[in-house]
Amino acid sequence: MIAQFENVTKIYRGEAGLKSATFCLNQGDVVGLFGLNGSGKTTTLKLLSGLLHPDRGQIRIEGQDPRKARDSISYLGDKASFHQWMTPQHVEDFMAGLYHQFDRERFRTMIHTLTVPNSPIGQMSKGQSQRLRLVATMARKARLYLLDEPLSGIDLVSREMIIKELIATWDQESVILLSTHEIREVETFFDRGIYLKDGQMVGNFRGEDLRAQGSGFTDEFIKINGGSQV
Repeated sequence: MIAQFENVTKIYRGEAGLKSATFCLNQGDVVGLFGLNGSGKTTTLKLLSGLLHPDRGQIRIEGQDPRKARDSISYLGDKASFHQWMTPQHVEDFMAGLYHQFDRERFRTMIHTLTVPNSPIGQMSKGQSQRLRLVATMARKARLYLLDEPLSGIDLVSREMIIKELIATWDQESVILLSTHEIREVETFFDRGIYLKDGQMVGNFRGEDLRAQGSGFTDEFIKINGGSQV
C-alpha cells in the first residue's frame, strides 16, 4: 500500500468539503477519481499532496504524513505552474534543479511523443501547455502521482493517445490517481474508480468487477449523478 486515506474530513468555512472519506492506493494501479465539478476531487488531491491538512482523520504516504513524504509525491494541480516565457527546455532545467529525482530522458521522450512544440508557453495552445505540465509532472520519479484534471483543454482525439503514452512510460512501482469528469474516452485505462459526490465518497469499484456485471466506470458515473453525461 502506497497511500492510506482514513476517515478524512476537511472543513471549509464551516462546511465539509470532504466528509469521512476512506480508501487506499496500491502499487501498480491507475485509479480514477471521478465526480462533477465541486464534488471534492481537488480537495482530496491537495490533502494527499500535503498542501491541505485534514480536520479529522488520518492520511499516510508509505507510513508518513504527506508533508514529510513530498519527495514521494508528484502533483499536477489545477493552476498554471510555469511562466509564460518558458520553453520546454526552460521547464526541464527548472524541474531538474528543483527535484533531484527528475528524469530528463523521460521528459524529452514524452515531449517528443506528445508533440509539445519548442516554443514559449505563452505561444502554445491550452492543450499544448497542459501536455507540457503533465510531462513535467510524470518525469519526476515518485511513488504517488496526483493528477488534477490533466485532460482539461485537450481535444478528444488526443486524450486516449496521451493516457496510453503516460501508462506506457510509467514506473509501475508507483500509483497514479487521476481526477476527471471526462471518463468515456479513457475509462479502459483505469484499474479502479473512486467516486465523489457533494464531498462524500459514494463508490469505490475495480474495473474488472464492473465489467463482470456488464457495467463500466462511465455507467456508474451516470448512475451516481442522476443521468449527468460525461
